[in-house]
Amino acid sequence: MFDTLPAHLRDLLENTTRGQQNLIAAWPGLSIESQIMVLGRWDIPAGTSPLALRRGIPEAVVRQAFASPNAYVRYLAVWRMSESLRGEFSQQISSDPDPLVRSTKYEHQSWSLGDDTDCDEFLDQPLEVRLAYLGPAGGFMDTETFVRLVRRAVWKGVVEVEIVAMVQEYVTVESNLSFASHDPGRDGLRDYYIGQRFDALWGLIPDVPLAVAHVLVSHLPAETKAMNCVSDETLDHMNSKLLETLFDRDDVRISHIRQRIALTHPVDADDFVIEAAISRHTGLADHDFASLLRHDQPRLKRMSGAVGMRLVLLRAAEDLFAAIIDEGATADRFASTYRGRLLRGQFYPREVRDLRLYLLAKQLVASDTTSTQWLREFMTPSDPWETYCRLKEKTEGRPRGWSPEERQRLRTALPLVSDLPEPPVRVRLRRIERATHRLNTRLAQLDRLETQAVGTDRRVLIMVLMALAGALLLRATGC
Repeated sequence: MFDTLPAHLRDLLENTTRGQQNLIAAWPGLSIESQIMVLGRWDIPAGTSPLALRRGIPEAVVRQAFASPNAYVRYLAVWRMSESLRGEFSQQISSDPDPLVRSTKYEHQSWSLGDDTDCDEFLDQPLEVRLAYLGPAGGFMDTETFVRLVRRAVWKGVVEVEIVAMVQEYVTVESNLSFASHDPGRDGLRDYYIGQRFDALWGLIPDVPLAVAHVLVSHLPAETKAMNCVSDETLDHMNSKLLETLFDRDDVRISHIRQRIALTHPVDADDFVIEAAISRHTGLADHDFASLLRHDQPRLKRMSGAVGMRLVLLRAAEDLFAAIIDEGATADRFASTYRGRLLRGQFYPREVRDLRLYLLAKQLVASDTTSTQWLREFMTPSDPWETYCRLKEKTEGRPRGWSPEERQRLRTALPLVSDLPEPPVRVRLRRIERATHRLNTRLAQLDRLETQAVGTDRRVLIMVLMALAGALLLRATGC
């Protein structure tokens, strides 16, 4: 972070007496932006850069910064003051015209919020005092106290805008919600407390104004490492806007909930809940897709932006709506999502295999070529999807009961995906890494065989080894 500063500012922050003298001399001529950079980057941990500071900011610079007409520069200056300097400027800080600067007097103030009387006293303070305590520089407030404070503020009739500001200040402090990422391991007590904090925060949703609930839904973790998840009861208390907000978050996975909402939310509702739920981190099983394909096409139509849906489903949906009059725009949206996933390389090799099976199923239904006569027992007339499902069921894993010649015929019959891009470099590197791991495993096996074999020609083992290595690397690089 330090190295991203402009070179002329880094020269002013050198860890020398001369560097501090340069900063004092240059300060009056620095722009507001440069002053904010200097004040904001001063506390750099030792070792992050050769120029990392280990001294306090010069008092002369603090005095000049506090005299700045810019309120944020004055705010940062207060944070760079020593205790003695804060005492000297105490009156000016208290009477500063900007509430941000005034709030610095209360950020380290201690509050006891053990009961409703204490909470009422805190809520009677000016908003900047409350925000200072709830913010990152304030005192620590545990989840139970915060939840009690919010409930008391609602009961007391605190202005909604102020409750929103208080909640926003608390939930945007990373440490207040970091409990969700803690792995309790085998610690049952820790697991219990993580769940208790999680449930307490989400339990606020039904009892707070909509604007406050929106802030909570926008920031609260939707699941924890202790296997806690947003409950159905909480989801039932959310209106459409809150559900959209929750599912539009890229950090919210909860794939099973997303899929359930996408498949059960009223399809005629005037909202975008289905679109948001299916938009990412989830997909559809083949049987769910088949049900939508045959019985609930309006719902499927609303899933055209599902970037988590498998390639074969996107292609099949595109074909379905392309064949329906006046649904060309829907087909185009599915096609656009399909192409986007291909271009980003966001798919698994198994998806490509399924896609090739679907293209083969379309060929079987559309034509009667002699080269695929032996597969026609799997064909369902006028139904490419059902044909695909029958082919997939037969070829799942290693086709049972098929000879090596029949398996080779199937591989030859599978159409190529013409619009499949070259895998990204990172994907190819991962494949090579996996192939190398498999090769090392085979090497270990061959070593064991060599030690066990008596009178085996060593040259035979070397030839086998070279053949294995070549085959694995060729497969990994796609050559």
